[in-house]
Amino acid sequence: MPSWAESGQNKKGFTLIELLVVLVILGAIASLSTLWVASIKRNEVRRSLTLLKLSIRKAFIESVVAGREIRLHIEGDCRGIVIDFPEKPRRIKLPKGTKCYATSGDNRKLLSNSTYWIYGTSTNMPDVEFEVGGLKLRLHPEELIFPVLNST
Repeated sequence: MPSWAESGQNKKGFTLIELLVVLVILGAIASLSTLWVASIKRNEVRRSLTLLKLSIRKAFIESVVAGREIRLHIEGDCRGIVIDFPEKPRRIKLPKGTKCYATSGDNRKLLSNSTYWIYGTSTNMPDVEFEVGGLKLRLHPEELIFPVLNST
């Protein structure tokens, strides 16, 4: 009795091996794309936190140059920060899920709707820690002031 392959019938469909190879390839592509998206989000968070740090440093410089107080307001539950620059206020939108903490030693207090001032080289702003997506940025106002003092 001839086998199915020998009977002259056309072979239709895919073998199990072919299907497994395709699934492995699709799985590899999916895992690489997930890592790529995570990397993009991490870079976005880094850019936002760097922009925030540079903007606060600029606020200290502007305060020295303009000789006036500049307010810094943390909106709601850390959705954004508004810096009241002399020319025009600037709102820095923070990535979704960002948490803001006032830190002192090992103590952390969640910040929301908080306003601080920067005047010359002094401020009432505590050390602030921004945390999002596993990344942390800790701002020490003194570190932001010293470049201003060294540049004058």
